[in-house]
Amino acid sequence: MEGRGGLGPVKIVFLESSVELVPRSLWSHPQVLRSARRYGIEPEDLLLDKSLHYNAMAGLPAKWKRGRPDILHVALLTSTETPLYQEGLLRIYFQVYDGRVFEVRSGVRIPKNYERFKGLIAQLLKTERVPPKVESLLYACTRRALGSSSRRRGGLYSCGREAHPPLPFSSQPGLYPQASL
Repeated sequence: MEGRGGLGPVKIVFLESSVELVPRSLWSHPQVLRSARRYGIEPEDLLLDKSLHYNAMAGLPAKWKRGRPDILHVALLTSTETPLYQEGLLRIYFQVYDGRVFEVRSGVRIPKNYERFKGLIAQLLKTERVPPKVESLLYACTRRALGSSSRRRGGLYSCGREAHPPLPFSSQPGLYPQASL
């Protein structure tokens, strides 16, 4: 759907969201095991959350920008409740800690309950789509090379059936290209 003036939908990209599954090195930590037992899941299926795993995260590199799914939760709730999104004129993408990019399909209602949101995002990070077997509401954008010209343009991100121009950031966390406005 095109926005007013034929410019197309507005796109919001949440860069470097502090969202990831618990790293393998922390699976045996007592805080992680306690959380996994509490939720009845395996440690590898658990979302890293600084409020639950603060001591476990002490040895992680760049720990100051990891384990904050609550920030993405509030950002997605806020952006999906706008009239622009509800009219289909807003496209939402988010990049997780490992550099993958996901798109929120138009019309999706983000769970208001934080625990449900964490379960949904954990499933998304494992399967790259939610729900996994039917038409996805949240899904991964894959990076496709465009042949020899892809080095100059940075490739294409493909979400579903559509191809989008490169998102304005590097696939490596913490690295941004020079931006021009």
